[in-house]
Amino acid sequence: MKSEIQNKAEKKRNQRNQKAHEKTVARSDAKRYITQLANVKDLQEVQRWLDNRMSELKD
Repeated sequence: MKSEIQNKAEKKRNQRNQKAHEKTVARSDAKRYITQLANVKDLQEVQRWLDNRMSELKD
């Protein structure tokens, strides 16, 4: 369990680095979804998203 001081420090750090924090949380959530929750149909949909995004970035 975190102390009050640790919670305040984490909140302050997150406010300073909000974009980086949002990216880290999204990445963690995506990894958990892919590795623990998704079935084959879900993974096929994720693969389509990835393929589309890769195409966008290449153009």
